Amino acid sequence: SDYYEFQLRDNPEEATFVGRAEYNDRWDDPSPEHRKIYRESLRQFLKRLQAIPKASLTGQDRLGYRLLDWQLKYEIAGTDTIATFFSVNHLVGGHLNIFSTVAVEPASTVKDYENQLARLRALPKWVDRTIAAANLAIAQKKIQPKLVAERVVDQLNVEMAGEPLQNPLLAAFAKFPPSIPAAEQERLRGAAIDAYTHAFVPAWQKLRDYVGNTYLPAAHDTLGLSQMPGGAAMYAYQVEYMTTTNYTPDRIHEIGLQEVARIQAEMAKIREQL
Repeated sequence: SDYYEFQLRDNPEEATFVGRAEYNDRWDDPSPEHRKIYRESLRQFLKRLQAIPKASLTGQDRLGYRLLDWQLKYEIAGTDTIATFFSVNHLVGGHLNIFSTVAVEPASTVKDYENQLARLRALPKWVDRTIAAANLAIAQKKIQPKLVAERVVDQLNVEMAGEPLQNPLLAAFAKFPPSIPAAEQERLRGAAIDAYTHAFVPAWQKLRDYVGNTYLPAAHDTLGLSQMPGGAAMYAYQVEYMTTTNYTPDRIHEIGLQEVARIQAEMAKIREQL
């Protein structure tokens, strides 16, 4: 329970998605400094968990122990292995997560709207922290391919295109619920346009220019993780996470070849029968 609450505090976007509104006025902190604090928090949770006498647990408690033990060890390893690699990404990048989070934010009360305003005004700080994480990725040589960086630049341009009230970030301010008085609607709408113009747009321009002018020139032309420094370790880590096994990538590939051969042999038998 403590671990779950910790995750909601540390990942306000996740809290929004599960319907918890306490943290709807803030974003996550992707900075390297916070990543160190996060890792230490995970280590403390693992220490607390391992202090529980495992042999005395049965049923769901024993299963819960095993799952949390695996989850904590996986997250600690990810912080050490691959975390900075995703600071710029066209599929799971934070710039995309912000827009998908805003799409599910509640917009029923004045407090809900104040939370959205706070998040808009917090975007410059979030961008600075994201750039710090990307700089660390460059220093570690854990950089996405050029293709990915180019697509992120395109996405950032699309995300800040158009007039403020036409942007998905301000969707709630384009149409208010009737329970909010007209005077409050006007005030909130004006504040949103101001935050969009003076916080969001400059922040997104800064992030776009950084990705285009700093990150992209450092990126590589190859596409596979195996061709990157430390790529084999990152790939093995992802395989372990996706399969929850201790199989190496080569073993997974071997299993795949064996399964294809088995299925094709069965198909050939059926073809002969028919």
